[in-house]
Amino acid sequence: IIYKTGDIGVMRANGELMFKGRRDRQIKHLGHRVELDEIERAACRTEGVAECCVLYDREKETICLFYTGTASVRELSLSLRQTLPGFMIPRKMKQLEAMPKLPNGKTDMNTLRNYLKGEIAMREKLMAILEELRPDVDFENEKQLITDGILESFDIVALVGEISDAFD
Repeated sequence: IIYKTGDIGVMRANGELMFKGRRDRQIKHLGHRVELDEIERAACRTEGVAECCVLYDREKETICLFYTGTASVRELSLSLRQTLPGFMIPRKMKQLEAMPKLPNGKTDMNTLRNYLKGEIAMREKLMAILEELRPDVDFENEKQLITDGILESFDIVALVGEISDAFD
């Protein structure tokens, strides 16, 4: 008996099925099955969003939304919170000037994945600088930095110098 589950596999010579991936864009995130296309449809219904693409970073377990249009990240986030459950709200949202396209007109997801990898690498480099500067602070908790006023002007001057050196 074979059921249409969306899974793609191949039959090995010994009769075993080997899982290769999925035909759809369904992921498992925070214990829930999530259709990335559903998030895209919700985002595209937001006023000021022209195009969008949602990717899942398995390593960081993060839903990422890239979009074009005039809507701010805040406006888009508020709109999505009205229509989607919390576990489906993308943790990263990036507004682009233009969506990268393949010659056939489809969205170039590999370019977006590469963009995401570059952004993650830059973030990790910045985190290393911050942790060296202030080892007593949990920099993953970004709200703590703002609400508790952890970074003082002395730290910021040192941070700017370190960042300048790291990215020259």
